[in-house]
Amino acid sequence: MGDRWSGALVALALLCGGCGGAWRGVPPVPGGDGAALEFGRCEVTAGEFAAWLNDGGAAGFAETAQLERGEDGKWQVRRGVSRRAAVSEVSRAEAEGYAAWLGKREGRTVRLPTSAEWEWAARGGVRGAPWPWGWGGEPRKMACVDALAPAPRTGMYPANGYGLRDMAGNVFEWVADGDEARGGAWSEPDAASLRVEKRQAFPAGYRGRDVGFRVVRVEKGETKETKQETNLQGGQN
Repeated sequence: MGDRWSGALVALALLCGGCGGAWRGVPPVPGGDGAALEFGRCEVTAGEFAAWLNDGGAAGFAETAQLERGEDGKWQVRRGVSRRAAVSEVSRAEAEGYAAWLGKREGRTVRLPTSAEWEWAARGGVRGAPWPWGWGGEPRKMACVDALAPAPRTGMYPANGYGLRDMAGNVFEWVADGDEARGGAWSEPDAASLRVEKRQAFPAGYRGRDVGFRVVRVEKGETKETKQETNLQGGQN
């Protein structure tokens, strides 16, 4: 996609906002397995995570600043916290557990993105762009960074060219590659932490108010591997 069209996509996303829908299609990563992905439009929310906990997820999960057990023993979002706030204080393993649960509910493969997939999606179709919104712009107006707390709900800042919100700031997002997270967070004083190429390593099992996650699902269709298998079978006939 040329720079002119990439810029047009970003401008359209900024003008149109979220436009509804939980998923946004992202083209295959160059040099990857050929699978087209659908990224969560926003980070997983506290309300969504509570639903997983109430369906048997993460035995032994401790109460957090966002989530508590009610008198009936069920998990609920604390009073004063929006159900639409990005969930935080979850480990990468718990994020993976949520993704597997959601995948079973949807009958699709749902997982954390790889670091390469995350970075490709974060650029929003603008190759080489340092920020999810492209070039220029004041980061503190485009993302939740250098703040006293996370954004009260997801999706409050402009989307990138693929329609994804909060790919920079708000909370770091776990990826599938070890104990690594991407995207920067509300707590970072330096806006340079939001640059697309930045990576943040955390100790194994880390849970902090600055880390959450989003999930991806693999679109139905053929990958390079299934195409090769089909071609081999065809050659045997």
